[in-house]
Amino acid sequence: MHTQGDVLTGWYGGAGTDYKLTDIVSVGVEYKHIDWGDVTENLLAGNGPIFSGKHNLDLTADQVVFKVNILVGPIGH
Repeated sequence: MHTQGDVLTGWYGGAGTDYKLTDIVSVGVEYKHIDWGDVTENLLAGNGPIFSGKHNLDLTADQVVFKVNILVGPIGH
């Protein structure tokens, strides 16, 4: 059984791209996926009708980011 202080290991991957609209404005999109694997947990002690016993949990996260970048100042010119 896992506790709150356990360290999870897994993998992280993603991709993204930017497109320059003008000298100071660009737009982009990024995708990120994180996977810590599966764990089996006892979600509720006892033998109740909801969430009783042990259950397998898939610990993953996905994120899509749409972005607008505006260059402010002389850096990059």
